Amino acid sequence: MSITTRQTIILEGDVGEGIEEYVAAENNIIPGMLLQINVDGEVVTNNDAVKRSEVLIALEDDFIGMTIDGVKPDTTDLGYMIGDRVRCKHFRRGEVALMILVSGQNADASEYLTSDATGKVQVAGATDYRMFKTKDAVDATAGDKRVAAEVM
Repeated sequence: MSITTRQTIILEGDVGEGIEEYVAAENNIIPGMLLQINVDGEVVTNNDAVKRSEVLIALEDDFIGMTIDGVKPDTTDLGYMIGDRVRCKHFRRGEVALMILVSGQNADASEYLTSDATGKVQVAGATDYRMFKTKDAVDATAGDKRVAAEVM
């Protein structure tokens, strides 16, 4: 099955382990974004592309009808908004998540990825921390694309 047709963020790993809810401290958190916990214990998109961070990724939420694209029934809001309970998973080494490769990137299979400091991922440069490895080649040169990313 192509990753573009998958409708879940957890692709490989324990689907019941490490799932928690945190309050959103910012708007438009989309499932598949890399998150971090702020000093208030709330989640924001990961804003540090330099250092190793915990691998906390926003999930879709079937309980409220939110898809992996952040679409919710009966609202024009996209993704989790400030004050929403964000369903997310603490991913472990070897688990695979359906993340968002930032626009302008072209990733080959088995290429290393890092945070782009906006909650999305980008191809890791020579000095970047290698957080993930792609499972398939993805061309996001024309816009953000989903990428199956294995936690390193």
